[in-house]
Amino acid sequence: MSTSVNLEVTATMASEFVPTTTASATTPEDGSLQLIIADLSTEVAFRIFDIVCSNFLVGVISLLGLLSNVTTIVVLSHQVTESINIVFLGMAVSDMCVVTLALWYAITSIINEANPPNFLFEPLSFLVMTAVIPRLFFINSTCWLTALVAIIRCLCVVLPFKVGILFTPKRTAVLTSGVFFIIVFSYSTSYFRNEFVLVFFPEVNASIYIMVELSKGVVIDDMVYYLGFVALPMVCMFIVVFCTLVLVIKVKASVNWRNNAQSGKSFSKEKKSVPVTGRESATKEGKLTKMVVTITSVFIFCNMPNNLVVMARMVEPEFTERGKYQHTFIIIHDVIFLLETINSSVSFLIFYNMSSKFKTEFNKLWRVSKQLKVLK
Repeated sequence: MSTSVNLEVTATMASEFVPTTTASATTPEDGSLQLIIADLSTEVAFRIFDIVCSNFLVGVISLLGLLSNVTTIVVLSHQVTESINIVFLGMAVSDMCVVTLALWYAITSIINEANPPNFLFEPLSFLVMTAVIPRLFFINSTCWLTALVAIIRCLCVVLPFKVGILFTPKRTAVLTSGVFFIIVFSYSTSYFRNEFVLVFFPEVNASIYIMVELSKGVVIDDMVYYLGFVALPMVCMFIVVFCTLVLVIKVKASVNWRNNAQSGKSFSKEKKSVPVTGRESATKEGKLTKMVVTITSVFIFCNMPNNLVVMARMVEPEFTERGKYQHTFIIIHDVIFLLETINSSVSFLIFYNMSSKFKTEFNKLWRVSKQLKVLK
């Protein structure tokens, strides 16, 4: 995502606006030089931000996220008897793919910056085809699996006696796998519209593979774009936001009910009618709901900016990577890229701090691994 400053064009444009009628006025050459220096300083600041954000920070966070998701997958694989954990497991697999490709993106960005000689691929094309495009597959699968978690949990608090029948572990596993593979396959059709083509460049006396976009026609291209990158993400975000609001309302109602019970207003009645196991079950369900709300809230915070940028692009055609506001666009996308990587890296922290079963299972596996090391 780098841009270059055309010094000759800058100098020509600058000379048209430099006053020359007074003795104290700056000469055209001086004015042009000042504008060139200003553009260069802006370019340097932009490049530093781009490299630090999209290379260093994304690389570090994705590496930590890879370790986090592998650990989460190992722990949740021992807890697949519960339907919600199966969806969490699917999310962890999708997140692992996201952070793996984010780490690969950081590496290929360095290749793009270095532009090594005798490299078989045009660096930017290699970056897009091997890191940017496949990452979109799993970003969207994570989004829809998050929506599935929100829907299941929302139904649990609204229709608690029917969800257990509808979402059995086997059905949930089939549904989770179906969502994952359908979304990944649907977005992988992007490779049908992009491909590597071997092109000979006389200036370097070599043939290099570059990415070529194969248009299927303006109507089809527009339909694919608006369906895959505008409509579906908006629908997914709406589902997550709506379900999160419902869960937040239910959590607040549960807290108020519990406070009233503890204050003595209804404690005596509940003590007679509700057994201890019932209160423990309610507490467990409340903690699970809060954990889902935390997961969906992090998702909304990290993914909402991307939806806003999509809407901004529809309003302002120049808001693109090559348009009038290219620097602003690329900086915002660097931040979005970082936020999406963070969203796919924090699941372990949420599970460990908000799920007692997950924490117990992790500590158990950790003790077993330490004992195995001692025996070796």
